[in-house]
Amino acid sequence: MNPLLSRQLRKAFAIESDSELQEWVNALHSNSNSNENDKSNSNELAKLKQGLLTLIPRIEDSYAFSERDMKLKDRSLQISSEELLAANKKTKGGKQTTATCY
Repeated sequence: MNPLLSRQLRKAFAIESDSELQEWVNALHSNSNSNENDKSNSNELAKLKQGLLTLIPRIEDSYAFSERDMKLKDRSLQISSEELLAANKKTKGGKQTTATCY
């Protein structure tokens, strides 16, 4: 699970550790499968559980996409910077050669 999502879920639901969070997510999965047998769960609670089961992977995918996007932008910026530095160095080298000819 994405570290940022993990921290946010632990903070929102007062969960102490990543292992407790994983147990909590697993419990959501197991409870969502047994909702037909468990009459004590209200319809709203079942909707909340199902919503969380849908929402958490979507948020995690969004964070993963954002991280990939940031890495691609950083790499693109690094390549552009290296190309500009090389062009600048080449230009400075050409000016020095021209200056020594006079």
